[in-house]
Amino acid sequence: MIIYLVLWALLILPYMMANGQGWKNFTRNYAIYVSICLIVLIGCRHVSVGADTRQYEYLYSISAEQISPEKYDQGYYRFAHFFHQLGFSYQAYNFIVAVILVSSLVLFYATYSKNTAFSTLVFMTIGLLPMYMSGTRQSLAISICLFAMV
Repeated sequence: MIIYLVLWALLILPYMMANGQGWKNFTRNYAIYVSICLIVLIGCRHVSVGADTRQYEYLYSISAEQISPEKYDQGYYRFAHFFHQLGFSYQAYNFIVAVILVSSLVLFYATYSKNTAFSTLVFMTIGLLPMYMSGTRQSLAISICLFAMV
């Protein structure tokens, strides 16, 4: 719980301290800052965080067995198997997925939102952050859609 409070403080304080000077540069730099904070939070989480994370770790370890015509979600399993074949640990894979998730989200906010800070706070409060922390397949699907819209 304390990590979320720290993250809220890290995301809100720079926005509150900005006095409107150089607002364009602040918005771009703030988007980069938000990206780094969220990537660290989502990418460095332990497998005990989230309802499905342990299951995703197990599926990552057997990703080769999941690639068959009768299985569902072939795109996800092939994606996971690609990184498994490269020798990435699950934690490294999780970090790569976090980079994809957050990049699409922040790029979408930077493109369509007038206030990146407010959009990030909405993301954190309406339930999408916990979903990004737990539902890897669903979050990747959302990210693909966001990249398509930008």
